[in-house]
Amino acid sequence: MAAGRRDPERIPDDGVEIYPRTMTEEPSEEPPDPVPGLQLEAIEFSDDDVPGTKELGDLHERAGRATLAADPDRLARAVDRSSLVVTARLEDGTLVGVARALSDDATVVHVEDVVVDPEHRRIGIGSVLVGRILTHYADLGRRASLVPHGDEEAAAFARAVGFGPSADQDAVVADP
Repeated sequence: MAAGRRDPERIPDDGVEIYPRTMTEEPSEEPPDPVPGLQLEAIEFSDDDVPGTKELGDLHERAGRATLAADPDRLARAVDRSSLVVTARLEDGTLVGVARALSDDATVVHVEDVVVDPEHRRIGIGSVLVGRILTHYADLGRRASLVPHGDEEAAAFARAVGFGPSADQDAVVADP
């Protein structure tokens, strides 16, 4: 087998290890049940709404992503340098979800930081955020990646929105 290629026999059958992890955050607690009566139709999605650093940090904190929440300057740079930011807000304007994309706009897109408020999970917000990114970059074909930063819940979400192991190429990451 050529160097740098993944051995298809070593791809786990359960798909849990979709890609190597790059963050070592503690697993989040069991997510709460969604807000009673909240429907996906009540969420406003936008491809041109760039959230403020404080509200973005607050969302990351609620979602258990304390590393980014604790460094607002780094979080602001990450959003500013993203190719696309997609947001989800309640009708009152509260930010409940965000996803970022990094792309060269020619051959590849990387979906990054899909973050949904734990109280608003399991109604489809994350799926819509990722779907909007993939639709925006549909002309790139099948060159999209998503690295689930976190625990099994993040990996299960990645599988649910159509991402999985690749026998064609490895994801190579550095873990400083």
